Amino acid sequence: MVNENDKGVNKFRTWIIKKRQENDWSQRELARRSGLSTSHIALFESGRGSASVKFCEGIAKAFGEDVIDIMRLAGLIGYL
Repeated sequence: MVNENDKGVNKFRTWIIKKRQENDWSQRELARRSGLSTSHIALFESGRGSASVKFCEGIAKAFGEDVIDIMRLAGLIGYL
């Protein structure tokens, strides 16, 4: 059984991969732009890593997105 949080994480993972590919960035390039490690990006994209606040902040920075929107997409915060 998949819970709602897992669905949110999978949606976030898919979004990151799609955005990275649209920008023609490697995982290394996303890591450089986000301030995160390449291994953290790789682990997350493969389904073996988790999204923390710090991870969301880095992803928001790399893609020029609002960190609150990224945290919502990751399932870390809800909508009011």
